Order: sequence, then structure tokens, then C-alpha cells
Amino acid sequence: MNVRQRAGGQDKLAARTRADGASASAPSVRPRQISVELASSAKSVPLARSVVIDLLRRNGGDSAVDVAGLLTSELVTNAVIHGASSVGLLATLSEHRLRVEASDRSPKAPVVRTAAPDDTTGRGLLVVASLATDWGYETRPSGKSVWFELAL
Repeated sequence: MNVRQRAGGQDKLAARTRADGASASAPSVRPRQISVELASSAKSVPLARSVVIDLLRRNGGDSAVDVAGLLTSELVTNAVIHGASSVGLLATLSEHRLRVEASDRSPKAPVVRTAAPDDTTGRGLLVVASLATDWGYETRPSGKSVWFELAL
């Protein structure tokens, strides 16, 4: 299972992803990005999902809509349940990659766990780990940010 942790600072993969959109062969192509602050409420989950799906559809990423929507729902749901704060959503779309981050004020690291067959929760990060091209988290002075990336 591939998960990366970064304590503070800038994630090197994130820096590469942002740079992907402005390659030497296509200097006019820049990453598209949207940032939204969401309430710590279950009602924020469909809103977050629609923001990411809209970003993809407006920029020709229709093939990734279903998986991106599902994974966004999982990250934001976890941030609402475990973060005890508002949720920052940041989605960045480059030519070949989508990166979605959900930030909250909890310093607790996300934990992938195996749910018992009759558990009603506990499978979200396992789904993220299974479907994302890459995923991880960063600790920050104000909490953490959990992210996933999808190759487009």
C-alpha cells in the first residue's frame, strides 16, 4: 500500500505536479486550481464532490469523474468526522494529473484500517489507497492535509 507522509514544508511530488502544467513544449498550459473552505458538516461532502467534478468536466477530464468524486467524498468525510474543524479543499488539475487535498485542524495522522465485515465505517482510506494513483498526508502547524492523485 503506497502512502506518503510529509511533516511540514512542501511535498516534492506536489511541486512536480504543479510544474507539469507549464511544460516547455506547451507554455500556455497551466494547472487549473480551485480552493474552497467547507463547514464541518455532512452536507459539505456532496458540495466538495461537485466542485471537483465540475473542475474535471470544465477541463476535459470526464473519464476521471466517477473515481475522483468517490475519492473526494472519502477524504472530506474523514476530515468532517475526525477533523473537528472546517475543511479546506484544494483541487489542482494539470495536463496529466488531478490532485485533491482535504485539510483540517486535527494533528492525528490518517490510519488505513481493515474493517470487520459488519462495521459500517472504516473503509474509506482503503478505497483511496486502492483507486488513487498516489495518496498521502502532510502534517502542518495548523493540522494536516490528506491528498490523493489520479493520473489522467
